[in-house]
Amino acid sequence: MIAESDLSKWPSIGLAYEHIQAGYDLTERRLDAAHSRIDAALGLAATITVGAPILFAGIAKQPLDLHSGLWILSIGLFILVITFGIVAKVGYGGLDYISPERLYEGWLAFPEVEFKKNLLYWAGEHFRENFNIARWQARFADAIAIATLLEILCLALWFSQILS
Repeated sequence: MIAESDLSKWPSIGLAYEHIQAGYDLTERRLDAAHSRIDAALGLAATITVGAPILFAGIAKQPLDLHSGLWILSIGLFILVITFGIVAKVGYGGLDYISPERLYEGWLAFPEVEFKKNLLYWAGEHFRENFNIARWQARFADAIAIATLLEILCLALWFSQILS
């Protein structure tokens, strides 16, 4: 039961409380989207790095110049892509949520309005932190995509060099 004095102090606490899970869900979807982009770019980069020399050797029917600056640059870009992927997935960790242990140990004695107010505060803090994590993950996904495109360009130039 909510005391009338608490409701007059925080009249919209119930409405705000209803939106807490939506904030967590939003940042989780953003993080999942960034992870999907990272995984797709890593898969593409690995496939191209392994497959391109095999394909080029079959088409060119001549030995490949593995000492070419373009080949070495493309391998360097592949290593950069993998490094970015590792940092993006491991370096920033996961999302923050309110701990059930914290609720149990310190919040169960709070009146309902105080409980909701505190939960709303911490959900806001988590939203900010989680949104920053998702934003950094998306930036890493962009960097990985750019490095993968540069790798593809280097491989294409390397192949055109082989054919000429």
